[in-house]
Amino acid sequence: MKTKNNISYLLIFIGACLFQWLFWHETPGINLLFFTIFIVPAIMYLFPESLKKIPFWFSLFGLLATSAAVTIHGSSFPVVMYVFSVILFASFSKWSLIKSPVFAIPSSIVGLILSPYTFFSRKNKKESDKSQRSGFLKWFGIIILPIIILVIFFVIFYFASEKFAEYSDKLLIPIQDLFYNIFGNITFLSVYFFLHGILIVTWLFLRNKASDFSVQENKQSLVITRLKIQRKRIFSIIGLKKEYLSALVLLILINLLVLAANIVDIKFLWFGFEFKEGMNLKQFVHEGTYLLILSILLSMGILLYIFRKNQNFFSKGKLLRKLASVWIAQNLILAISVGLRNYHYIDQYGLAYKRIGVFIFLMLVLFGLFTFFVKIIRKRSGYYLINRNSWAMYLVLTASSLLSWDTIITKYNVKYCKDLDYEFLVQMSTKALPYFDINKIKGDVEYYEYLPKRHYKNPWVFDGNYKTPSFFAYNMHDYYVKTVFDFLYTWETGTKLSWNYYDELAYKNFISRPQLKEKYKYYKYFRMKIEQIENENKKPVQKRTSATGRDESRYE
Repeated sequence: MKTKNNISYLLIFIGACLFQWLFWHETPGINLLFFTIFIVPAIMYLFPESLKKIPFWFSLFGLLATSAAVTIHGSSFPVVMYVFSVILFASFSKWSLIKSPVFAIPSSIVGLILSPYTFFSRKNKKESDKSQRSGFLKWFGIIILPIIILVIFFVIFYFASEKFAEYSDKLLIPIQDLFYNIFGNITFLSVYFFLHGILIVTWLFLRNKASDFSVQENKQSLVITRLKIQRKRIFSIIGLKKEYLSALVLLILINLLVLAANIVDIKFLWFGFEFKEGMNLKQFVHEGTYLLILSILLSMGILLYIFRKNQNFFSKGKLLRKLASVWIAQNLILAISVGLRNYHYIDQYGLAYKRIGVFIFLMLVLFGLFTFFVKIIRKRSGYYLINRNSWAMYLVLTASSLLSWDTIITKYNVKYCKDLDYEFLVQMSTKALPYFDINKIKGDVEYYEYLPKRHYKNPWVFDGNYKTPSFFAYNMHDYYVKTVFDFLYTWETGTKLSWNYYDELAYKNFISRPQLKEKYKYYKYFRMKIEQIENENKKPVQKRTSATGRDESRYE
């Protein structure tokens, strides 16, 4: 056991060094895949008992799939799902009795918060050494915890007050300069990043019993059991029979109401839809989606209340279950109607992120309705619903993150839309920009007013000839070229740790396509000007950053 603990700490140090090398000043790309290749075998070695559990393999599939997706197309969605997969994987690997994402997520969050204590605690090295453990807890409470709280408040005040930040920099920069002269390129920020890596890898490789939520989950049951409790009641409550009659009236009335709404949709949407000029399809789709969400949530809440505990075993409850099944079926029709609204919206205006999101949501709704039907017919518990639907949500979102939606949206809209929305397409990620013709973007259309505020402070913008990086991009055409030039410069000057396949394709596309090749010769001038400006602003010694990442070279 002691040998394995020593190996754990060796793996933590190696993992932190790898984390620093892969992610310091890098964007997500193939580096995520390299990090995954390191942590997966290490975790399998440290926690072999988890290999026998299905949730572990599900989370491992999500981890490998999302890291591969980031390597292929580098979109932000698979990065989010990768983080979510790591959270699940960390919990399912360390606590093999946890079976549901609902309990795995808080387990991982608690483990991450306690990772500083877990790293220093002798409990992970020697269970029987209570004196050393209590000694660490003593010093943790006296020194380490106050320092952590002090750092948190310092960061808050630093970003809340410019004057406080200015005086703090005057104190910290000389200290940083001293460290720089001794250790070269090491800065406060890089040291913080390395310590951050240690805590991340500690969270993955070491266990803390406080993060074990398996006991709480094992108290839950997938099946409702009949309770027979005999006791005197202080307050009079409605009996099962009266409750049954009340629920029966409610389900009959609500079914009639939803039936009327579905008849209208079937008549005018399923078989008689016709787009009319001036019709607000956006409102048409969104209202239907919000109605569906509200209807589903109300249905779940009401049915969960009705079919709780002993009501499931009432001898005359068959009719109630049939009416509930009809209500679920009507929600299914309502979901199909929303899908048709969304289809007509896409057919008229093309694909967009929210329109794709509606279809993903509908897939989850259909599965949720199925599980609700199973719950009522087979007397399943609320935990059954949470368990099955949380897994469905994770798997569906993971599968959808494997696709490069930017390129799919752009290709579809270019092929099928009669009137392209260039204001929308020009803000796609760079990997999608080669798929539409920039010569069709009018250069006289003012565009700077529509740009997000984060673009206002970007210094690399052009005049109409793309020769001087000193003006705002006043139209969509210039903005497109500005985005491409930024991408080309980042690609050519960056490392390969942030590499992804789609960005490489985009780079080759930009420098080879005829309509972009003409602009590429201006890019060479653009890059020369950037490098010239950077060289003029350089100090005699290498540039350094403060603890907050600001450029503190201060060359005068």
